[in-house]
Amino acid sequence: MYNTVSGKTIAFLGWAFKKDTNDTRESAAIYVADMLIEEQATI
Repeated sequence: MYNTVSGKTIAFLGWAFKKDTNDTRESAAIYVADMLIEEQATI
């Protein structure tokens, strides 16, 4: 992300569920959050 989120605070306003379940283990939001944390963003 070219160091553009470093030191910034980002809020997730929703968390996706897998279709037809109440399971979030494979939610795409998890991977996005991990990438943001690796880039030094605060979630």
